[in-house]
Amino acid sequence: MPKPDSSKAPPRAEHPYYMHDAILGQPTALDAVLAAPGDAFEEAGEGVTEADRVYVTGMGTSLHAATVGRYLLEYALGPEADLRVASAFELAMRGKFSKADAVIVVSHRGWKRYAARVVELAKAGQATTIAVTGKAGGEAVRAASTVLETSEQERSAAHTVSYTTAIAVLARIAVEAGRAAGRTAPAEALWKDVTAAPKGVAGILKKEGRFVALAQDLAALEGIVLLGTGPDVATAREGALKIVETSYIGVHAYELEQVLHGPLAGLKGSELVVHIANGRRDRRDRLPAARRRPRGLPRRPGPLPLGLPDPEDRGAPRPPRERRPAPALLVLPRRPEGARPGRGKAFGREVPGSEVPLCSLEAGGRRSPPDVLTRRGRDDAGSLTVSANRLRPAQWELHIRA
Repeated sequence: MPKPDSSKAPPRAEHPYYMHDAILGQPTALDAVLAAPGDAFEEAGEGVTEADRVYVTGMGTSLHAATVGRYLLEYALGPEADLRVASAFELAMRGKFSKADAVIVVSHRGWKRYAARVVELAKAGQATTIAVTGKAGGEAVRAASTVLETSEQERSAAHTVSYTTAIAVLARIAVEAGRAAGRTAPAEALWKDVTAAPKGVAGILKKEGRFVALAQDLAALEGIVLLGTGPDVATAREGALKIVETSYIGVHAYELEQVLHGPLAGLKGSELVVHIANGRRDRRDRLPAARRRPRGLPRRPGPLPLGLPDPEDRGAPRPPRERRPAPALLVLPRRPEGARPGRGKAFGREVPGSEVPLCSLEAGGRRSPPDVLTRRGRDDAGSLTVSANRLRPAQWELHIRA
């Protein structure tokens, strides 16, 4: 069995690495997925709609894509649909399928053992089988009744473009399933958002310089904690996996509420905490947990959070919406209880402290940040903010939008 793998590509000793090429290639790859003929997607959508139960599975990055796919299917089909996510290992060991099931297997390489075993078991049980896999990959998962391709095989072992294109493929399945089920409104709303994804991702990639500057400032971090709810948990887990695979930094990903039930006690105060909140659900569903501090936990200079809900999302409660394939980090300024407006110095400059952000990054003792992080208002690039009272003397926040 051929095994196309990143190990076949000669290693690059310096930047730009293969992963960088893959990241920049995402808009083109997404356009290709959206432009692919619709017959196979319609067949997959009908198979999902006709099934009593739908399983979405994968391993590693593919499992994270499968998790997002489950939410996309729920949006298109409604909360009454029986949608299940499990790792390919779990289903390969314990899975039992029947002709009432539809099984979607996400596997970029296409030859991995457990993904192939799930396809085998599902076909043996006469279930509808759908493979979401990379181009020119292994033949094992292509035994599925419907095969939908994502991107070219990645040369980097840290998969990126195959993740976003897998989500795009799953989104197209969800759109066709919604149409087949007669749920035209959510299906068309989802299609509109998905077709906007390539442009949105391209817009984020144009801000690469900001991410480079941010990465340089964060290079000395001792640890990172990523938080999310719903499909944003999958983004948190995928982000943690990418950081670990490429930077060998200790990273933990949690569901937002879960971090308050034990893990919070293990934070030392030197970590970067990233809360991924990319949806348009009412802030009241998310912020109470983000703002709470368990009684008795001592106040200390950290952790350092970056990224919170969309500052423009101030309307009435709305139903959950699908998340786009490439979420951006958004922030919501607020004044912590007990903090008073004031002024202070940061990097030798006097700046106002009238807005104290919940999302902040300690900047004291480091080199002066790049200009993009010190100006306010232009393209929501960022702002330098100083807080009062017991908060850190110098902080800055980063606003990024698709």
